[in-house]
Order: sequence, then structure tokens, then C-alpha cells
Amino acid sequence: SAQRGFEMGRLVGPPLTESEQAWIAEQRVFFHATAPLSAAHRVNVSPKSANELRVIDACTVAWLDLSGSGAETFAHIAQNGRLTIMLVALTGA
Repeated sequence: SAQRGFEMGRLVGPPLTESEQAWIAEQRVFFHATAPLSAAHRVNVSPKSANELRVIDACTVAWLDLSGSGAETFAHIAQNGRLTIMLVALTGA
């Protein structure tokens, strides 16, 4: 929201400010995305419930990935270590 200084597509952290950590804790939906190094393969984007998402500290977030095989996500992360998290503010944005 304009009140909190967030706008669409804003990149945050690390480190996350206390305000950003509080905003993340309020969200209910997020997506994680991974991609291989080769352009010949697919990007993997998965919607997730933010009930399992936690801010551990200003430089660490974690979630319990319960659904799906995770094979493509795991393969991408093992290959290049890259992961993007996108939070979706359905309310309180």
C-alpha cells in the first residue's frame, strides 16, 4: 500500500526491514519460481499458501513445501541455486 511504501513489483531485501517482515507475515498467497540455465527448458512457477511461509530473520525466509513432486524445482535449485519468491497482497496492499 502507499501507506506502507510498497508498490507493485517492488524488490525487497536482503536484508528485510522490520516493516517488510511484518508485511510478509500478513500475506496469504505467494509464488516461488525457478528456471534452468538453458533457455531450451521451462520456467517453473508454483502457487503456495503463505500459511507455511516464515521470516526467520532479516536475511532468511523459509516455507514447508508440501505439495507436488518438487522434482523440477529441486533440479533447478540444484543446478543454479536461484529461486524467486513473489508475494501476493490480496488484502492490505
